[in-house]
Amino acid sequence: MIDMVRKQLDRVYKEPFLSCAGVSFNTNDSMIVSGNVNGDITVRNLLSKEGTPINRGLDMHDAGHDGGTSEVILQHFQAGEKTCAVTQVKFSVVKRHILASAYKNGQIVIWDTNGIFTKNPVGLAASCKKFVFNSHQGQPCTGIAFS
Repeated sequence: MIDMVRKQLDRVYKEPFLSCAGVSFNTNDSMIVSGNVNGDITVRNLLSKEGTPINRGLDMHDAGHDGGTSEVILQHFQAGEKTCAVTQVKFSVVKRHILASAYKNGQIVIWDTNGIFTKNPVGLAASCKKFVFNSHQGQPCTGIAFS
């Protein structure tokens, strides 16, 4: 992340060994989301001290936000199912906790990330997933827009 006021690199977030497909901030810049080629969506809490800090004396292992976690991975596909790459992720501009993800198989998934960092991670993806749209006949979905 770049601090636009100071015009300096502030933090670095790494996706381990995977290509990142789409990055989005929510409307109040408290969360950032990224998707990757194995179908995982990583939602990060920007209000915590997580990430590799640059030019600051922050502890990079501090989970930090209200006793919760600073990073949550949402998986659309269940264990044993064939995974599919995420092509785009985007937060809604109206409801800052609503997130949409698009996949190479044409599916679009709507997630509700409200309180995601304080919830129990067991079954989190199922409780956050609100809608799954399969109407693209298996063609890759390359973009998302909220209206």
